[in-house]
Amino acid sequence: MASLAMVTLVGASAVPAAEPVARTVHPPMWTDLPAPVGEEFFGVTANSETGLMPSFGAGAVRLWDSGTRWQNLEPRRGRPEWSTLDRMVDGAGRAGLPVLFVFGGTPGWAAPGGPPSAYPDGSRAAAPDDLADWDTFVGKVVERYRGRIESYELWDMANHPKYFTGPVERLVEMVRRASRIIKAGGPGAVVVCPSMGQLGDPAARRTLERFGELRGYESCDAAAVKLHPGRMADPPETMLAIADEVERSSTAPTGTRTCGAPAPISTSRCNRRSSPRSPRTTPPAST
Repeated sequence: MASLAMVTLVGASAVPAAEPVARTVHPPMWTDLPAPVGEEFFGVTANSETGLMPSFGAGAVRLWDSGTRWQNLEPRRGRPEWSTLDRMVDGAGRAGLPVLFVFGGTPGWAAPGGPPSAYPDGSRAAAPDDLADWDTFVGKVVERYRGRIESYELWDMANHPKYFTGPVERLVEMVRRASRIIKAGGPGAVVVCPSMGQLGDPAARRTLERFGELRGYESCDAAAVKLHPGRMADPPETMLAIADEVERSSTAPTGTRTCGAPAPISTSRCNRRSSPRSPRTTPPAST
């Protein structure tokens, strides 16, 4: 615990000044000694399909809004189209950037009755009707990019109806199945649980809590959240209360504690993101 000595100074006087009394202050945020943060913890989300990587010193890249949703990669069942993802992964490799691939955007053929997603590409904001289709797609991605994609986020914004609808139990089952496939096919890869956002909204936060109650976080190496401030003018410290709730809601196997949280936490789309190192890779790419 860092300590701060406070000394009170008074004006000059003919009377000898008493010895200053040092007081110890223990602000709650001063619990860690200053330390440099590795550049791999400062990444960007790639929002283009070109394969060009940032030139401003990013440490990692997250693939979303990059033409790499499930709908984009497998517009017809059993006929994947890898050209865009190949281009993005190759570009990251040339730039020396670790990759976090984000799953999401169920193809229309896999959930024809599901509601449309936030994107005009025919994708659905729903789980596939047959989870065998999910298993197959995850397995193909892991096999093709083994050793080139370091981390996998198992859905984007999973507590928002424009990205995922349906029972949380279904989402947890998808996560469990995908995690087993990734761990078997890509040893050393980091599995990141579905990201959750809008956590100032009680309904959205309840989805995260339910995911934790169902022990969904036990299948992952990290929990992902989007810690947006409530208002654009709010300082980052206003997000700490929500971060505390996330820590209380998440669970993980013994030995994965980070910063006092039951599960390591990855935050995206704010000013900070932290996540665990795997034995041989950098942390998940980040924003």
